[in-house]
Amino acid sequence: MTYKEKIKYAEEITKEVINNQLKESEISDQLVKKGLYKSDIQNIMSSVKNMLADQYRPLIREKFSNGEDLSRLPELEQLDPDILKKVVEQEAKSLVAEQKKLVNSLLRKKVSESEIMNKVNLNIYPESYVRQQILVFDQVKDKNSFSTRFVSIALGIVIILGGVLVAISTGRIFYVIIILGFLTLGKGLMTQENPYD
Repeated sequence: MTYKEKIKYAEEITKEVINNQLKESEISDQLVKKGLYKSDIQNIMSSVKNMLADQYRPLIREKFSNGEDLSRLPELEQLDPDILKKVVEQEAKSLVAEQKKLVNSLLRKKVSESEIMNKVNLNIYPESYVRQQILVFDQVKDKNSFSTRFVSIALGIVIILGGVLVAISTGRIFYVIIILGFLTLGKGLMTQENPYD
């Protein structure tokens, strides 16, 4: 199946879903009757969900951001509950990702916690998540600070030199000491990434 054919089927089905209350299983059955393969049906359904999300995105964003119940909106009543649920989940993930990026950008600009709380939509990204993200950001920033890394670098060099001195004085090489020194040195040279990036 070509891309154009897939889009044609997806557009037709999207119109049917909007005009009627077709369930996802009914759509799949219709496509099977037309002789389409399972992989083609999955691709078409993915496109249908994207088209529905594009059409209803502004409404879903607005209502979801305000914390309203989407299942009771008359504009969305004609949608199959399964499809609606998937479209809402997709949009919810997108909104949460936007809020995480907003918090990170504000933290990098050294904005105070209270200002961050005022700028973040707490209906989408709860206060506890924001506080956790701020805590993790501060921990990563502390671990990546020069002073913390310098201690690990210096300690690694001292351990390596200690291992070499022990090897010279005893005539035996203690690999564990030298390896431990290199690991500590490596820890000091590497920075930790922020998991929210």
